[in-house]
Amino acid sequence: MKIIEYYNQVKLYLDNDENGKRTTQSFMEHCSNYEDRSNLYSGFKDMNEWLMNGRKVLNGQTIQDVSLLPQRQSCFAPEGRKVNKK
Repeated sequence: MKIIEYYNQVKLYLDNDENGKRTTQSFMEHCSNYEDRSNLYSGFKDMNEWLMNGRKVLNGQTIQDVSLLPQRQSCFAPEGRKVNKK
């Protein structure tokens, strides 16, 4: 808790169950820089359950799956080892 006090803002995305609410309340009583963000996924146990249930709109924007495109070849081998140039 002492480390977190140095942050300007801490957003809490804890579970919407009894334990998550109790922990959120405890944090928020301890320091004023905490913000409860669990209302984003109200009606669900946690953010993962909310996302898994197809909630694809957040603040008017569509949530999209992200896939990474292949990277161009570099001086590093696919296994992450550096390739020595001769």
